[in-house]
Amino acid sequence: MAEFSCNIRNSTAADAVTPSTKAQTIPVIIKSSGVQNSRCEGRAKSYSQNITSHNPSSRLDAIYNLGTLGKGAKCAIPSLKMIMLKGSWDERRAAVKAFAKIGVAAIPELLNILCNHSRIMRKLSIDAIGLIGTNAQSNTPHLIALLKKEPSSTVQLALVNTLINLNIQQSYNARRSLAVVLYQHTKDKNETVKLKLAATLPTIKEASIETLKKILLNDKSKWVRFYALTSLRKMQKRYSFDMKEILVVALQKEKTTLRSLMRRMINKL
Repeated sequence: MAEFSCNIRNSTAADAVTPSTKAQTIPVIIKSSGVQNSRCEGRAKSYSQNITSHNPSSRLDAIYNLGTLGKGAKCAIPSLKMIMLKGSWDERRAAVKAFAKIGVAAIPELLNILCNHSRIMRKLSIDAIGLIGTNAQSNTPHLIALLKKEPSSTVQLALVNTLINLNIQQSYNARRSLAVVLYQHTKDKNETVKLKLAATLPTIKEASIETLKKILLNDKSKWVRFYALTSLRKMQKRYSFDMKEILVVALQKEKTTLRSLMRRMINKL
């Protein structure tokens, strides 16, 4: 597992990379970065060379084709990184998918991107790790550490989604612990991040029930509590837990219009 230690700082106008960045600069940047195309063989070498094309269509085709090679495109990781840094938005998204197809061999570079690049680059890197799936699960502690200090709500959203997806197949206790940790690291963050967590937690099934209950009883945002309540209501149909008891306790604390919804739910139980 790759070593991971970095301090994420707030992105500034100087280091932000936007989709409007002109992709025509890619050939010059890539060539000066010393991409080791000599290590590539066969189709991987051909596609990697085409990434430096001045033709946007040729670049995009090359990125898609590298993705079809899976692990065989490992030698093109430096080229894909530069596409994520300077490419058009379509090229960047294609590079994310190509990184995911390469799999665990791409993770060291993706973690490096998390340490050293802009908010958009960090999000794209996290998206790629998420697409690699459960094979990247061993990087969960690194991503949790990043969530704790990450300043960007956009990146926080990506982290929540990726962490949950990486751990879907873990044991009940592992998933339950993850839910608790995610709650601890997001309860003081942007409301949008907390909404995402409340809506996504059911993905880890019954292991999220206790955390959703905490969100329902303790979060200051009415809408976050509503999302938690909605998630619990959906899960009630699949898992055995005392929804009425949760609602009775929540009703005693609730001061908003959610009270009427809770009463109706209690009456139907």
